[in-house]
Amino acid sequence: DALCLQRLVAERPSLRQGDGRDPAIRPLRTATDLERIARLDAGAFGAKRQALLAHLRAVAPARAHLAHAHGRLLGFVLARPGRTSLHIGPLVAEEDAVARALLERAVAGSEGPVSIDVPKDRGGFLAFLSRAGFAPARTFTRMFKGAPAAIGDPARCHAIAGPEFG
Repeated sequence: DALCLQRLVAERPSLRQGDGRDPAIRPLRTATDLERIARLDAGAFGAKRQALLAHLRAVAPARAHLAHAHGRLLGFVLARPGRTSLHIGPLVAEEDAVARALLERAVAGSEGPVSIDVPKDRGGFLAFLSRAGFAPARTFTRMFKGAPAAIGDPARCHAIAGPEFG
């Protein structure tokens, strides 16, 4: 089976900062934060990737954030410096509004291009990205072995870390 993805790039994304209705977002700081996002990530992607998450947090700590409300983790975002752009992902969120707020926080203050790899079935999120100045750069397919359940809960996956990471 496969997951179809779209890479989008914006030279300078036009993203607003929260409007007061967004969930509480804060930097990912502690080992406990990392454990919490690792559990959410494993449920979304179907694999334990704590070492990858720790690496991504270490290479771009200013871009690592989590969203929470009433003591409940709603999502997280990580990023990494790429060869030609800041690459956002993974981005896991319960709903599009949370994903948008996390992306806005992760990109805040960035200079230069930003890229993101989004599942092609994330229609509302893709529309938001288009309005923010992101344009399609290429498509690709992530292959996986086994039943679709083997990849976790794709509905929460708003962006992957990159085709080489999942």
